[in-house]
Amino acid sequence: MHRLSLSGLFVFLSLFIWSCSTTERLQPPPQPWIIKTQTVLRLGGYKASSGGTVITKGSDPVMSKGVCWTRTAQLPTISLGPEFVSNEGTSAGDWSSTIDGLTPKDSIQVRSYVMTRNGTFYGQLEKYFVPLETTVPTVVTNPVPDPRKTSARLSGRITTDGGANLVERGFLLYNTANQVQQYIPIPITNPDSLDANFDTLLTGLSTNTTYEVKAYARNKDFPSRQLGISQFFFTDQSKADAFPVVLSKDSTLMDTTAFVNGLIVSNGDFEVLSKGICYGTSRNPSFNGPRVDDPGSPFLPSIQVEIKGLIPGIRYYYRAYARNEGGIGYGQEKSFVLSP
Repeated sequence: MHRLSLSGLFVFLSLFIWSCSTTERLQPPPQPWIIKTQTVLRLGGYKASSGGTVITKGSDPVMSKGVCWTRTAQLPTISLGPEFVSNEGTSAGDWSSTIDGLTPKDSIQVRSYVMTRNGTFYGQLEKYFVPLETTVPTVVTNPVPDPRKTSARLSGRITTDGGANLVERGFLLYNTANQVQQYIPIPITNPDSLDANFDTLLTGLSTNTTYEVKAYARNKDFPSRQLGISQFFFTDQSKADAFPVVLSKDSTLMDTTAFVNGLIVSNGDFEVLSKGICYGTSRNPSFNGPRVDDPGSPFLPSIQVEIKGLIPGIRYYYRAYARNEGGIGYGQEKSFVLSP
């Protein structure tokens, strides 16, 4: 039997340790993922497509991949949250992603990404401008909640503007009893925005009558109004009007002052809390804009106010109003111009 000397054992152990350490030193570093962001392409309905192309596969398995995007100058990362980050799975191949939630004239930045256990790898930055789409608007007519004896609250919603500025919106009302229809326009407060929700309190309806209503909208690229689906409602004689019913009356002008009158025809379901005149240089003045409250008792039907500090030569619009717990009722719109 051969015996290993002490010196031989030392040499053997030294060679073994050197061999192990050399193996560790020669271990290749983890291979990073190298990816390319695909060009951002236009999809219909204010959506865009992008994705990622794998140039070099990394050594770490994919935990998730997709694209991230932002509307600002901030660099897109996966920390932006699910609204701005897509997830296309864990495969190691190329992928496509859809970017939705865009609006016309958005300027966005997009990067592809691959997330692994040991880090996240990004493709190059791509930029994209969302163009306007020239299509017709899409309109929804909301159901009419709790119509009253001679009044009803009409509301509608524009889900898409069709890629062009809105120039008209409102309601088409049809009286089924006398077969008369009328368009009720609702002013557009900001043509550059979607201005999606709109409503109006309609008074002066015939009682015990069935009405059909359709919301409508039109943009600058198409001449025809686009209508929502019909909603029907009935004005029941047994229901009092929840909102006050108000008339705007004529005004008397003197220097830079206007004396304006109105009349409360019905208090509605509740006692009147306040009354007065809303006015301004824009159409359809409302309670939230300039107004003068009538200092008299809200229990009296007459409305009398004095508007001071007006500018001659400027056209002012005004509406009488009355407010109760059910809401605000407005009279018809009138206007005046003070003599220079």
